[in-house]
Amino acid sequence: DELSGTTADFFDNLHHDDQDRVARFVEDYLNAGGGDPYGLEFRMLTRTGQPVWILAQGKVVEWDADDNPSRMVGTHMNITTRKLRELEVTQLTQRFSKAFDENPTPMLITDIENGTIIDVNKGFLKAGDFRQEDVIGKSTIEIGMYTPEIRQEIMSEIQLHGSLQHYPLTVHRADGTYLEGEVYGEVITLEDRPRLLSVFVDQTEQRIIERQLAQRDQMLQAVADSAEMFLRSSDIENGLKVMLKRITQATGICRAFVIMNKKEDDLSVSQFRIFSEYSDSNQCQLLEDDVQA
Repeated sequence: DELSGTTADFFDNLHHDDQDRVARFVEDYLNAGGGDPYGLEFRMLTRTGQPVWILAQGKVVEWDADDNPSRMVGTHMNITTRKLRELEVTQLTQRFSKAFDENPTPMLITDIENGTIIDVNKGFLKAGDFRQEDVIGKSTIEIGMYTPEIRQEIMSEIQLHGSLQHYPLTVHRADGTYLEGEVYGEVITLEDRPRLLSVFVDQTEQRIIERQLAQRDQMLQAVADSAEMFLRSSDIENGLKVMLKRITQATGICRAFVIMNKKEDDLSVSQFRIFSEYSDSNQCQLLEDDVQA
């Protein structure tokens, strides 16, 4: 009720950012003869100066003798609430897009039904050494990230729990190497379709260090288990053989130290021969450590 119905007042109350656009639309519509119904969204100002969004719909109902439009009828509907919601969604989408694309953590959006990749961020491309044109539109299986069996396990987890949390996963990069870590996944709606938003936390270096520490612990335990036997053995050469064999069996790698005791040359030669023997047969790494008596 705050808006006047006259043509002059209509243009006077148009939002200044929409005036040229609406004027061009009206001119083009009338010049075309006005044969079809029209629809146009624009902003108008109320008497208090507040902008409101209007959906105008109508059509030409009368023409003059020269077939020029002479009378139009239509309606104006206040759609401010809808437009504000659309604006909010647009802003949220823009913020999400920026956060998604600029995040250094590998992220991707896939079709939940077939695994087709909808979008990836820069972190994903860098971590996997992929090019965007080589992954968009292809499935995670097609680009070799993991096997169909792994994907089936992932989908079963989502169906069971509704999301992925701390899910351990090994993924392959473009060059065939792999990354180890955890994946987090949430089902989102994008373009009215269910999509899977996945975030991969790379823990490759951490896992390597953990294995190295576990291997070291195994070696130390093997040494501790055989130390007493070695110290009590009257046969030094056989004691060294047993000790080295246990280390090798426990770790798959043996690092041997050759003690060059200049006061007992025979013992040092004997030790060197023992370690050399196991180094060749078990592919152990031979390290020499000169220890002065």
